[in-house]
Amino acid sequence: MRFPENSVMSPINSENSVMSPINFGDRIPTGEYSVHSKFTRAVNFTGCAGSNLVSIVDAEIGGGPINIVVSNFDFGAVNRDFALSVKDDCFVFNGVIVRKDRNRMYDSSINLRKTDFDKFMSKLELFKKNLLQEAPPKSLAFLLDSARESGFSCGFENRFAGRMRQGVGEMLKGDLAEGTKKIRGLGFGLTPSGDDFLSGFLLGCNAAEKICGRDLSRTKQTVYDNAVGDSLISNAFLSLSLEGRVFQAFGDLLYVMACPDERRIKSYVEYLLRTGETSGADTAVGFLSACGHLLAAKVNVLNNILQRSSPSPKAEGSPAKAGQELLYSGNSCKYSLIERSTAE
Repeated sequence: MRFPENSVMSPINSENSVMSPINFGDRIPTGEYSVHSKFTRAVNFTGCAGSNLVSIVDAEIGGGPINIVVSNFDFGAVNRDFALSVKDDCFVFNGVIVRKDRNRMYDSSINLRKTDFDKFMSKLELFKKNLLQEAPPKSLAFLLDSARESGFSCGFENRFAGRMRQGVGEMLKGDLAEGTKKIRGLGFGLTPSGDDFLSGFLLGCNAAEKICGRDLSRTKQTVYDNAVGDSLISNAFLSLSLEGRVFQAFGDLLYVMACPDERRIKSYVEYLLRTGETSGADTAVGFLSACGHLLAAKVNVLNNILQRSSPSPKAEGSPAKAGQELLYSGNSCKYSLIERSTAE
């Protein structure tokens, strides 16, 4: 789609190009926005009250719940005075009005088409295999393969890895609040590794709900409540993950995992890993950690347990207390129950 020549976003665009929205997210709040941070292929905006986040990105980054994907946009020319306004029926880019085409709204829900349970779990194994083959050395992939921890050599890196392992271990044993607090904000970058892991963990819980039909709302809320920190961007991603909203790189991967052709998974894992320096990998590790209980069906245990209304970690088939949720640690093959509050 092209817009009239009077829609050219000079001086943001070159004289002969027209900014063309490719798609826009389904979780973009209306309001007035100012520049928060900018990068080669993305500009982040915040609302007037310092809340909410909206990003203008290029097609390589792709769609997402709060992304506006554009072409013919000069990201380098954006300055602090650039203004974005989001209306019910249009976007206003520095005074240039672009009408919303609802057919171009990106669907950020987790799209797991009805698929065979065992086949989906085998796809998770393939996801993990490709992740471990391609993940950056300083990513959290060591949580899935301890041999990769040897890449953390200096004192800080060892302390970082140790705290991550401790926090994630506590989460998988059922102490969600304390485990989450240990890794919240842990690491470097625009979104620290700990925050990326927690976002992935929440996505994993949402995916597990769809595949297994289990209510993990209390688990998700506990993680989210203890994960929110001082980073606007991390908090925005955590909120979206709590809601089960995914960006294109992760959404496309989950979509192909529900497809018959397993060969496509590798390329989509590689696409996900191009997200940030380690963010894509760290989010994937969090996802796989939360979905690890699905992997237990590999030994024909979990498939039976998940079909029961009240599983127990002590004996297969024996009832657990009402109001408990199941988490599975894929590394230790142990189950732990998170006691829900009886006062809802």
